Amino acid sequence: MNVTPRVKEILSWYESENPGVKTNLARLLMHGRLAGTGKLVILPVDQGFEHGPAHCFDMQEELREISREAKAAGLMTVVWSYPRGGNVSKAGESALDITAYAAHMAALMGATIIKVKPPKPGVDLEAAKATYEKAKIPQDTLSQRVGHIMQAAFNGKRVVVFSGGEAKGDDAIIDEVKSINGGGGFGSIMGRNAFQRSRADALALLDKVVGVYKGK
Repeated sequence: MNVTPRVKEILSWYESENPGVKTNLARLLMHGRLAGTGKLVILPVDQGFEHGPAHCFDMQEELREISREAKAAGLMTVVWSYPRGGNVSKAGESALDITAYAAHMAALMGATIIKVKPPKPGVDLEAAKATYEKAKIPQDTLSQRVGHIMQAAFNGKRVVVFSGGEAKGDDAIIDEVKSINGGGGFGSIMGRNAFQRSRADALALLDKVVGVYKGK
């Protein structure tokens, strides 16, 4: 398989993975209209299971075992990293510090691709506020916040994609995608913002989204 220099660079970050995982990641990154760019736009069909905070360590053990089995078969692991419960407030679930930690933990657990929510400004955990203030981490714009998420994911050396979030208009979606791209994010996973539109409108929107990630 011929790959672009950008895809070759991304694959080099996964040096601990076996050839099967790298091959499948390369296939994904060399597929579709964004082939070779290192960017992804994904329409998910998935089933999620919600667990309370008391089960969080069980979930990590499960993820480790599932990942090990998948990678042994040459499969990638895509982790939806959504923190909930414990000392995290409802509003804080998408706060900058919480989202950054979620991305970091998924990377540590061996995720090939990480999905998080677009981070909102603010630091939710009191214990983290002093650190963020001392480091003067910028968070005024979504691009800045996405940049921090990428920093938390092995300093940008893991593929991180961002959810589409609540239903919104085309202009708001495109503005968000531009910010994700500008912050160094690898792409978007869009669900309801595509599926809740007519086929024609959804395809037109996705065409615009792909255009942003292609640098048009």
